Amino acid sequence: MENKNKKLQILDADKRLKEIMSRHEVKIIIAALKYHGINDFHSDKMERTHEEVKHHSYPVATQRYDGKILFQRYPMDLQGVKFRYKSPIFGDKLE
Repeated sequence: MENKNKKLQILDADKRLKEIMSRHEVKIIIAALKYHGINDFHSDKMERTHEEVKHHSYPVATQRYDGKILFQRYPMDLQGVKFRYKSPIFGDKLE
């Protein structure tokens, strides 16, 4: 007999979390591009790296546009569901 509730057995929240993070980061990117006075956007100038940062034990995701830092994402827990963002739009000095 086939179990009709099989879909309920496994919950993969990773996809949903990535969607939430993407929407949040797009808002930060748009604000940071405006902050830097960038009006003529070219996607090939976007770059995401994972970098070692002083006083932090894990690599930090860094989003740049044409060499300018738009934001850095710092993990705040071991489960990977809570993050802190640093960006010029928040008054952070990153360069």
